[in-house]
Amino acid sequence: MSKSEKKTSKKKYKFTVMDYITIGFTAVIVIIMIIFLIRALKPEWFAKKSDNGSTVSTVTQPASTANSDATPAPTETPVYSGIGNSYGNMSNDSVAAEIDGYVFRASNTAEGASLLFGSGETAKTILEGENAITGVNVIEDPFANTGVAGSVYYKIIFIDGAGRLSAVTYGPLPADEDSSVDPEGAISTEKTAVAEGTYRSAVPVGEYVYAIDGDGYIVKIALGDGSVAKLSKKTYSALCVYFGAIYGLSEDGGVYILKTSPRPAEEGSDNDVSESGDSEAEAAAEVDEYEKLIGEGNFTSMAVFDDWVYAAGGSGIVRFDADYFGRDTLTSAVKPSAISVDRRGIFVLVNETSTETGEAELVLYVGAAKDFLSGTLTRLASVKAEGGESGGYGITLLTGEVLVTDGNGRTLLSAELSA
Repeated sequence: MSKSEKKTSKKKYKFTVMDYITIGFTAVIVIIMIIFLIRALKPEWFAKKSDNGSTVSTVTQPASTANSDATPAPTETPVYSGIGNSYGNMSNDSVAAEIDGYVFRASNTAEGASLLFGSGETAKTILEGENAITGVNVIEDPFANTGVAGSVYYKIIFIDGAGRLSAVTYGPLPADEDSSVDPEGAISTEKTAVAEGTYRSAVPVGEYVYAIDGDGYIVKIALGDGSVAKLSKKTYSALCVYFGAIYGLSEDGGVYILKTSPRPAEEGSDNDVSESGDSEAEAAAEVDEYEKLIGEGNFTSMAVFDDWVYAAGGSGIVRFDADYFGRDTLTSAVKPSAISVDRRGIFVLVNETSTETGEAELVLYVGAAKDFLSGTLTRLASVKAEGGESGGYGITLLTGEVLVTDGNGRTLLSAELSA
């Protein structure tokens, strides 16, 4: 072999600009595919983070003026902050809410209902003598401050047995671990009405409460003056407010997204959002930017978590991407009566027939998305289903436990959960 041939054989291949572009493009595609695969199998890894780095199912509570060394006197216009509960609990008419390490919960029994602060043997009664308490939510109430440094007050919003949207304020409580405020000195105000009328469920967000009124319409209520604005044309059975949008489960089983701002008033009406006199064909062709269907189906329960809207019922368990509304069916075989979701998994309540007694029972399961796809769920607890009921249940998720309640807020079963 000549010297020229040896030099030729040892010559290295030189990458061109097009080679680098091709390699880079291929790498980007592969990374995107891996991210989508991980998101589908491990959605909890993508959960939003709080300021302290822990994964939570609620938005971070903004700092209250009560945490400062010199608490200002209340202003004429109250500025409420934060959301009232975890997103799954919102749409389940929860009987308990957690905020800043404090627990507010309802105790519903055949003898009556009470509102409690804390849990277990340390629970303190805030309100008693009620027929029922459901839809428990809590937010900071800076308007209740009386100038006590290092203190914080909370407004507990709920629906009583007559369907009235009510509230009590409780405090002062220590705003942080360095506070000298004694929690034993906290007291509650008298029960007051948030707005006139009756309501089925309600979610406080900042200065407003979004609720389903007695007729089934979603409304927006100002906490400052109790004014009510109707937001929906359709009627709903559940709602959840998630990062500036309302997700609602309609009474005919569909999932909708609504704006939190009232639509412009129609000509000759005062913010009238009732159906117009157009024909059915014209109404179907009309696109309503204030209230849009994102998922058809036979659904009876809904929850929102980590940019997914979960719906369950006769159509099985389906989730919709909160940004693009893509549909992802987790199972068609399991048809839950209730669903709730947080970073620990997807919790469902299923009507089954006991293999031991042959009687109808309610079974609480939990699993990740992949577990529903494979049919490998974890059974948490079960209870006999009185009369074989198929609906009207709610799931409340707390730090150490999960509660299943009926339409009157009575606890049917509970199970311990890891934090």
